[in-house]
Amino acid sequence: MEETTLIWFRNDLRIHDNPIVFESSKTGNCIGIYIFDEKDVETDKDGLKKLGNFRYNFIVESLFDLQNNLAKINVPLLILKGNTFEILKEKIDEFNASTIFAHSFPGTEEKELENKLAEFCNSKQITLKLFSCNTLIHADDLKFSSLNFPQIFTQFRKLVELDFDVREEIPLPKKINTQAFYNFYKLENRLQKFNLPPTNSQIILEGGETIALKRLEYYLWETNKIDTYKETRNELLGMDYSTKFSAWLAVGAISPRRIYWEIKKYESQILKNESTYWVIFELLWRDFFQFNMQFFPRCYFRFKKNKSLFTSEEQKINFVKWKTGNTGVPFVDANMKELLNTGFMSNRGRQNIASFLINDLKLSWQLGAKHFQEYLIDYDVASNYGNWSYLAGKGNDPRTNRYFNIEKQQKIYDPQKRYTNLWNS
Repeated sequence: MEETTLIWFRNDLRIHDNPIVFESSKTGNCIGIYIFDEKDVETDKDGLKKLGNFRYNFIVESLFDLQNNLAKINVPLLILKGNTFEILKEKIDEFNASTIFAHSFPGTEEKELENKLAEFCNSKQITLKLFSCNTLIHADDLKFSSLNFPQIFTQFRKLVELDFDVREEIPLPKKINTQAFYNFYKLENRLQKFNLPPTNSQIILEGGETIALKRLEYYLWETNKIDTYKETRNELLGMDYSTKFSAWLAVGAISPRRIYWEIKKYESQILKNESTYWVIFELLWRDFFQFNMQFFPRCYFRFKKNKSLFTSEEQKINFVKWKTGNTGVPFVDANMKELLNTGFMSNRGRQNIASFLINDLKLSWQLGAKHFQEYLIDYDVASNYGNWSYLAGKGNDPRTNRYFNIEKQQKIYDPQKRYTNLWNS
């Protein structure tokens, strides 16, 4: 059998600004592969799992769209379930793969898997090429190392903005395989989404690169919502008080560089103000957490794998009340019920419920991070664990006084109790 190139997709479900797709176009025959790892749906010792139904559905939608977009350049995409490493080894052998293209991602488990694959490829004399394209600033352009990485975001941002260097997007590839090759390896998609009950949510998030690019077009050019982002970003109801880009960024259905360059184009043609800058500011926050986890991954995962995060039965009861929205604090409960029923929660809500878990219930911040991992559609390992540890005073800028007065917060951000009543009714 002729040698092939295997494109291993992970959290990079797009064809625009994607080096593993572009670089594979320079080789011979190519096959794409995505693997749902069986461990991600297993329940751990504390009753939590890594992949819940909302994020699963969003990933499936993104994969359907990726299959369609790859079909335009004659690249088949295989979507499989099982043990990721074992399936990769099996497919490398089946397709006589000589080269594997993949993205490298931060996180201890992600790196362990990459290292195992690298060892296997080395033993088989197979080329493994890992790329970085998950951040606004390319990893190779970063002016820091693990020795001098700023531990406070403001320091990081100011130093980056002194010499702001965002690379141009990688071009789209032309057709890669022959039509005959594509037809031979094309498989009918047998993935099924979970049937989730309808809710009264005003937020609808659908996965896929196509939808992500439409959202960018809508938020900037069709509605000019970006003009007032800084003023509306702390609101609680509706699709347009914030960009909602985080969901598509989390699965890699949109590139942070695409967002950046589209904003720069918007600023040159329509308007440049504090709000347009603030969206870029948020992308830099995301970069800060991505690079911090890349340099110091084990700082976030110090808990022992086989040891419970609970120290008493009372803690277990309080955690269940918190995650089901039954604490008796209306603003907290409303936010938790929104997450439970939709897979989404506003940034303002996330800060409040995290403060309540950590400071009022005195529970481990890692329980909250693991609950978010299961339920949030826009879960991203670096942003999730970075934000939770930050609010707990355990991560970057480790102050211990990040306490939110829930009653005061509700009066400021939901004075008419429209949001609170909606989810508690």
